[in-house]
Amino acid sequence: MVLEPLTAKRVRFPPGHVEVRLDERYRQPYRELYDRYGTLLGALPVLSERDFDGRPVQLTRDGLDALNRALARLPQDSEPRPKGVFDEQERAKNRLSKRLQHLS
Repeated sequence: MVLEPLTAKRVRFPPGHVEVRLDERYRQPYRELYDRYGTLLGALPVLSERDFDGRPVQLTRDGLDALNRALARLPQDSEPRPKGVFDEQERAKNRLSKRLQHLS
């Protein structure tokens, strides 16, 4: 799924902020960025779960630009990605236990 860049609308208060509407399409890519410590290293805005329900979210212009750059760098492949940090480790453990059951 290809994500188009976020478009923003200026707001009056606070100055220098813009308003963006995030929906469910952006939830999983943002989680991947957050899992990679992108918020600390890439100057990404810290968003909560409720920010992805379609209501307007206020961000700084720099935060919006950083978020658009990071979303554009994400790989756009169709294979399912692990849902959590330890999912790959859990799958490897399950494969090993199935092999050991087969050998015993």
